Amino acid sequence: MPPSRSQRSSGACLQCSRRKRRCDHKHPQCSQCLKHNVVCQPQTFKAWSVPTPRGQQPRTTSASGTQSSDVGRRKSKAAPGQPSETPRPPSEPRVPTPDLAIELPIHDRPMVLGRPKALQVIQPGRQDTPSNYANADTYDLTTVAEIDTPVFSGQDASSSFNLDTYNPVMASSVNHAWPTMSEIPAILYCPMPWPADMLVSAPRRFLWQHFLHVTKSGFLCLDQKHFAHMQDFQDPFIVTLPRMALFDDDLRTAMFYFSAFQYQATTRDPKFMSLMRETARDASRAVVPYDMVPEFNDERLLAKITVGLFLHLYGPDQRETHLKVAWGLAGTFLRHLRQRKRVTSISARLILALLRWSRIAMVCSLRQPKTYLSQSTYDMLEMDEEEISQNFCADFQNWTSHPVLAFSPRLINPLLRLGQLLEVQQSKWTATGILEPPDPVMESQIEELEGLLLNARSRDLITSQGRSADPIELSSLNDSMHSAAAILLYSRLKGMPSTAPLIRHHVSIVVGRIFNINNNSRVSYALVFPLFTAGCEAVDSGMRAAIVRRLRALKGLFYNRGDLVGALRQIWEIRDSEPGLTWLEWLEKGKFSTGIFGNPTNIAP
Repeated sequence: MPPSRSQRSSGACLQCSRRKRRCDHKHPQCSQCLKHNVVCQPQTFKAWSVPTPRGQQPRTTSASGTQSSDVGRRKSKAAPGQPSETPRPPSEPRVPTPDLAIELPIHDRPMVLGRPKALQVIQPGRQDTPSNYANADTYDLTTVAEIDTPVFSGQDASSSFNLDTYNPVMASSVNHAWPTMSEIPAILYCPMPWPADMLVSAPRRFLWQHFLHVTKSGFLCLDQKHFAHMQDFQDPFIVTLPRMALFDDDLRTAMFYFSAFQYQATTRDPKFMSLMRETARDASRAVVPYDMVPEFNDERLLAKITVGLFLHLYGPDQRETHLKVAWGLAGTFLRHLRQRKRVTSISARLILALLRWSRIAMVCSLRQPKTYLSQSTYDMLEMDEEEISQNFCADFQNWTSHPVLAFSPRLINPLLRLGQLLEVQQSKWTATGILEPPDPVMESQIEELEGLLLNARSRDLITSQGRSADPIELSSLNDSMHSAAAILLYSRLKGMPSTAPLIRHHVSIVVGRIFNINNNSRVSYALVFPLFTAGCEAVDSGMRAAIVRRLRALKGLFYNRGDLVGALRQIWEIRDSEPGLTWLEWLEKGKFSTGIFGNPTNIAP
């Protein structure tokens, strides 16, 4: 007979339970998971149920197996001779965890995007009986259960978005992608007890739940079918971001801003505008100006890096400053790790991958960067060979593509160097107004970069022809990313015209490969960078039309990145009227303010 509930201790984490190891339940990662450098999931418990007499079926069953567990718990607490409590229907699953638990029903009601009103609150134990109605001006957990969260369209948010003057951040042609039943999470993390800032604020509790929905549906650029066969793999965004935010007040504040920004962009409802101002200001003050405190541990440093990164991607102002702060802290973080010869955690790998890509997107954008990083900072943040071969975690070592970036990690270092050379080129242009030919030092750096890109492509081809397990969507995206990098190298650093056969060849590769990626696939979140890069050099009307159609159909999260299609049309008008212009000359004529950021590869230059 299984032990009673009072005799049981908390169950082991998922990894320790599967490998029958002793788990010490440390947060955010137990010692065994830290030692073996795997994701720790402490909210998973061993299931147990009341024994059933031989030959007799249980009274109730559930497809998820949670119903019998709940019945067993209630029976074990009932006094002898007293009838047990009537079991609840299996429509509201409950997952017990040490510090995270919430139950949310899966729903199939019509989408509600307006202000919540007259929402039904279900009495515990009586699923079919409504009690009082929630107040129309409150936002609580019951509200989250009633409001569906869309899978966010990737249409451009206004680059001049201002918290002081509310404007809809979406173009009139925005396409909403409504969630399917499989995309709406039934069970989400909720702190028990609530942190103080959420305990006193119903809007913050609502935004926390909205943040969890967005994290599940908007970040990872992989479809469920791509990793469903991997028993131990979990979405790193779901595993990492909520847990980090619960343990750091400043990061939680940044997540409230991010959630409010996404909610407003989706619904055009300004109800959280004052809270957006407050949380954006408070999160920014936590990192700018930032004085390093020696006693900060690695977890605190990583949280501050994430604050700077999210404010860079979604913040209303000082976005380059926030990215510079995040890079500086990341350099300190990596120095600490290397001095102690520690292996980076899953959380660190995730945040560093996003940070590297954000810098690449910034320096390859149409907006000239105002802050420049030193060579030592670039060197510190490049991926080493071990990190590249590891490819984030063991599950993806036979993949060519990185699961977070959705393209080959071998492209990261060449793209960082390419962006650094573009920075140097732009700074000289700004100082003199003349596009001078590269000096011997820069010329040798460009040649070295070309060799790195060719080597990365060659190694990816060898991997893909051998043991690669990449889905067709990711293979196509990786081909597009290699061609986008080649376009940047030859058109901007080497000055080839857009009519050159090599440039037109790579533009056609980008446009051709994207047809292998369905609009409804989450891999399509990652198309902005190669599409926009190819669009800047596209000369054929058919290619231009195909790029515009795909950019208009983008999905994913909202970003302050400007009008992509409008910027491309302006570029084409300038270049068609003056075909001999270099990229810095047409950039100067266009006066572009477009700096396109995104998720993680949902970023365009």
